[in-house]
Amino acid sequence: MKLGQRVLLAIWLCLCTLNIVLWPRNRFEWMLSEPNGTKDGLTFCSLPLDPDASFGALLAVAPVLVTLALGLFLTVRAGKIRPSLVGGLVLLAMWLVRFQLVRWRC
Repeated sequence: MKLGQRVLLAIWLCLCTLNIVLWPRNRFEWMLSEPNGTKDGLTFCSLPLDPDASFGALLAVAPVLVTLALGLFLTVRAGKIRPSLVGGLVLLAMWLVRFQLVRWRC
């Protein structure tokens, strides 16, 4: 892999990470940082239901799926594991922890 390709992959992975981290899991998350909310014992599971919560998760997973598809294609074509596949798997793990793990605990 050439240096320019590595730099582009690193920039892409950083942008995907920011995309995952910055999308809110619930539009009412701001209530968790309120002093009254912490005093009353407010948790993520007790927040009001957000009907649009899955939309943010879908928008955050789209670049992850693109990275995984590209990584799989390049790995099959080259016959060895490519950095894009490893990056895609790491992004998928981050997405699962950020958006799905919290829901499973509720």
